Amino acid sequence: MGRINYQSIKKKSEVRVLNYNVHHFAAAYDSYHKIDLNSLAAVILRDEVDIVTLQEVDVHTMRSGQYLNQVKVLAEKTGMFYAFGKTIDYEGGDYGIAILSKFPIVEQHFYKLPFVDNKEEKRGLLVCKIDLGEAQMINIGTTHLSSSNEQSRLLQTKRIAELQRESAFDFLTGDLNAEINSKPVEQLRVTFDLDNRFMNQMTIPAYKSDKKIDFMIRSINSTIKIIRQDTYQMNALSDHNLMISDITL
Repeated sequence: MGRINYQSIKKKSEVRVLNYNVHHFAAAYDSYHKIDLNSLAAVILRDEVDIVTLQEVDVHTMRSGQYLNQVKVLAEKTGMFYAFGKTIDYEGGDYGIAILSKFPIVEQHFYKLPFVDNKEEKRGLLVCKIDLGEAQMINIGTTHLSSSNEQSRLLQTKRIAELQRESAFDFLTGDLNAEINSKPVEQLRVTFDLDNRFMNQMTIPAYKSDKKIDFMIRSINSTIKIIRQDTYQMNALSDHNLMISDITL
């Protein structure tokens, strides 16, 4: 897993997107459970990231601090706009997925995804329309699929493909909890390009990664091109690796 030197290669015409399952910003291998927003904020600023998509974020939960809206604070630290999609109630607060952008978010939509077992954690898709300026827009979605039920994942990827056709969003990121040759991921090929250049980039566990369950993929009908994509471990902040893509419209 080699890391691209992102500080030196970004072109003005490119949009940099970062995706990360942040494990509610608590070090996955740290028994002290310290919440760390500063490390990711530093990466966003250092690597000149334009759009951030996150999974497993807390808003006013007991475990992270009922005073703390993780998405809002990260947005303040990086000077970004933000949108949050709540998937479940958790410890007196909210838990879910988020999108942050240094460009204005002009529309946001949250879609609940189907499931098989009523006892499993509920899932969703957050889609934001972002105004990049100069008459350019991007519609980007992020999700976090079922970790416990393959049939639910199949229903969820089917619904995401339907929503892509209905709303024509350009780019999908997230933790699919499914590997490249699994039925849920293969089902996404109907509407998304699973670019073989990037399908061997492992994302979990953060130490000695040997599986890819996190993805950043473009719609097959989109004019977006993925110029480069990379994944790397970020000081064990999470049990997942962070992903970055440079794209053009």
